[in-house]
Amino acid sequence: MKRYLSGLLLTGLLAACTETPPTHFYTLSTQPPADAPVAADKTDGLVLALAPIGLPDYLNRPQLIVRLDETRMDLADLDNWIEPLDTLIQRTMAVDMQSEPGIMMVLRLPERRQSAYDYGIEVNFTRFESNIDGMAWLDADWTMVDAMDAEIARQHVSRQITVEDPTDKASHVRALSQLIEDLNTTIMQALPAPGS
Repeated sequence: MKRYLSGLLLTGLLAACTETPPTHFYTLSTQPPADAPVAADKTDGLVLALAPIGLPDYLNRPQLIVRLDETRMDLADLDNWIEPLDTLIQRTMAVDMQSEPGIMMVLRLPERRQSAYDYGIEVNFTRFESNIDGMAWLDADWTMVDAMDAEIARQHVSRQITVEDPTDKASHVRALSQLIEDLNTTIMQALPAPGS
């Protein structure tokens, strides 16, 4: 009996020691905040088409990536994006763009490839990351075309902001969300004035 109890106690201790910490899932925040009043359906305004987001291969993974130094990255196995990062960025940008005045709808291509739109937008990231020292970066090239596929704007955007708490993954995600919002603002400012 004593041996049985010792074995049971040992099994319980081993199970407690091998318990895996939970995985945390993150999403980029959209503007306006979720608690803002819901606007009525828009029936007038521009229709934008947002192409699939281009990302470098090192970002095509579920884990959050934090740069350790010039040559090393930390893949946070227990801190993951809620969906593929390219899809998440495209969805976040579309929601942010659609909340802007004068925008009736933002189509996320290629899902609605046959739909008509006023302006198409393509964004290709070369960098979208943060580091352990508390900085976050976004480097991206974007292009805007009209309904006839004629280019009307093109720009390289490079932004850097401070991560509020470098030890907190949620702070890193908030900083990356802010960079996406800043990119959206830059793109929206390039839209031609109505009637031009």
